[in-house]
Amino acid sequence: MGELKVEQLKIQDTPTQDYHAVTKEYFEDNVSASYSVCRAKFRKDNGIAAGQSEVPMYEDSGHFENVLVNGEHRLIKTSIRLTAARTAGTLTMHISKNGSKITSSTALELTIDGTHPQENWAEISNITNYEFDDGDKWGIMLTTDGSWDQTTASIEVECYYEVNIDPITP
Repeated sequence: MGELKVEQLKIQDTPTQDYHAVTKEYFEDNVSASYSVCRAKFRKDNGIAAGQSEVPMYEDSGHFENVLVNGEHRLIKTSIRLTAARTAGTLTMHISKNGSKITSSTALELTIDGTHPQENWAEISNITNYEFDDGDKWGIMLTTDGSWDQTTASIEVECYYEVNIDPITP
């Protein structure tokens, strides 16, 4: 099996319309000096059927369902988009930890629905739900309702996360 590629972000000086962008201002306001911002991409080609529950997505290379944490990770921003818009039904994206959907009153769920027919994004406001330690595995799960009709579009999710880069001291 291949290795999961983690890309360190190039911080942009000005905001763009790209929902996957992290601006310099966001970085300065929200990321501590001991953390580095990285990105993980997940992809599901050829759509997802209606009536599915907690289907795991694979990271971009197609080998792994999750990111194995080495150190400390904190998810800070995520987005989802489809190659074609849906016309009926709802798809919901969930974050998983160690194979289980994170559930809490403040859990992040992005939806593709009538309001967001092709893409959606969010900054993660309650970061404590999305902190991961050595050995944890986090990933993406998808759920569709029974009327979901976009069963052929490819789905892409990008997650931005901080990695603690403090040196280990004895």
